[in-house]
Amino acid sequence: MLISRANVVRYVGACAYVDATPPQLLLCDKIFRVCFHSDSQLLPRFLAEVMKLHSVREHIEARLTGTSPTMKNISKPALLDIRFPLPDLDAQQRIVDDIGTSRINAAEKRAEAATLRQTAWTALEAALFTAAEETTT
Repeated sequence: MLISRANVVRYVGACAYVDATPPQLLLCDKIFRVCFHSDSQLLPRFLAEVMKLHSVREHIEARLTGTSPTMKNISKPALLDIRFPLPDLDAQQRIVDDIGTSRINAAEKRAEAATLRQTAWTALEAALFTAAEETTT
């Protein structure tokens, strides 16, 4: 998992789960790389979701340092101090799976909405064109 440790406020603490990395990967010093032990009681994907919670974002934003609004920072100790309930591994996996399913459903709904909007615009344009033709004849 990669976690941004410096950026504008909304990106500090932003994270990404990474399935695999190439050997000798170089990372910017503004990114923390988090590696999990095989016996960890925290799933990386669960942590990635937890990092998006409002309460976690508030924790992060309250601990930012730096005077520039375009380059805020958070320390490793401040990130390690984040507290949240930790369900068992099965519950974590169910939560991650449910979130994934919800995101897929939301994407499908957005695609349906876009199709309906386009259909409505097409119908409106056709109606306006027909009305314009009727008034000119």
